[in-house]
Amino acid sequence: MIKKHAKAEIEDLNEKNPLILEVNFDAEKPEVIRVTLGDKEAIIDRNKLWQFVYMIVTPDMAEQIVPTKQEEREVFSKQHYVKVTKDLKIGDEVVVNCRTDVRKEVADAMRRDLLEDKESPYYKS
Repeated sequence: MIKKHAKAEIEDLNEKNPLILEVNFDAEKPEVIRVTLGDKEAIIDRNKLWQFVYMIVTPDMAEQIVPTKQEEREVFSKQHYVKVTKDLKIGDEVVVNCRTDVRKEVADAMRRDLLEDKESPYYKS
């Protein structure tokens, strides 16, 4: 993302009024864009400009802007045993179930590591 003040001039095909878009012209409002057409000026929200961009692009152009990528994901579950030190009886254990959504390749690697770890309950010799 551009951090400094930047200006883009877009040529008017009628050769009457150039379109000027400015970002970061106001340090207190970085989320807005100043649009100038001839002697008229408007301030618009950056998100509204994105809506306009997606309205005018073809599906191929939209994919180039934000490429869609499909990947297999898997829920990886693990139990953690936590020893309590305050409020409950000291020495009590609490079981914490963790579920994490990860890419399939990562889940396979984690499973392989658990099978190779000698201290793991899933170790296979």
